[in-house]
Amino acid sequence: MSLFTIENSDNHEKVFGSAVHFKMRTEAMLGRARKSISEVIGNLEKEGCLMYVSGGRWSAHDLRFWVLDQTGPADVWMSTWAMGEDSARMLYSGLETGLIQKLYCLFDRRLPVRKAKIMQMAQHICTKVSLVDCHAKITVIKNAEWAVTICGSANDTNNKRIEGGVIICSKEIADFNINWMEKQLNDGDPFEWRKID
Repeated sequence: MSLFTIENSDNHEKVFGSAVHFKMRTEAMLGRARKSISEVIGNLEKEGCLMYVSGGRWSAHDLRFWVLDQTGPADVWMSTWAMGEDSARMLYSGLETGLIQKLYCLFDRRLPVRKAKIMQMAQHICTKVSLVDCHAKITVIKNAEWAVTICGSANDTNNKRIEGGVIICSKEIADFNINWMEKQLNDGDPFEWRKID
């Protein structure tokens, strides 16, 4: 016998999250020692989904700039729990060279405590930055030709751990992620239930 049923709950209609479903061509790649991102993944395709495991040979910021090298100048939305100095410097350089047009960042609210200098740099260079309870590691890179979402396990730090993730080239998926990030950046509630077409 259960303590309660869903019918007895006052909150049974409230959903704390959202999702989008899609169908597309998929691939899986496994990065081995001493293999560069290009050697393992090759080139992006505009409508594809690629699962990768890095073997600890590259970091999230390396992957982000590998994608930007293929897309050309783009706006970037990103979320992460932690950020290292190399990632922050790469973002600064990307903005200075014009490879990153605008940069929107969601960071875990403890980042200023853990990495005060990095937080100061981010506040200086980002188009908009917000501190939230965040463990998501998602990057969206979008311009007129490309819409790429990277969703992975790696923080924006240098690490030698095995990390995995998905690169999805899809306008619908990019817009889905931009939508919730923009709401969070603007102090909205991105997790208010809604049907996504």
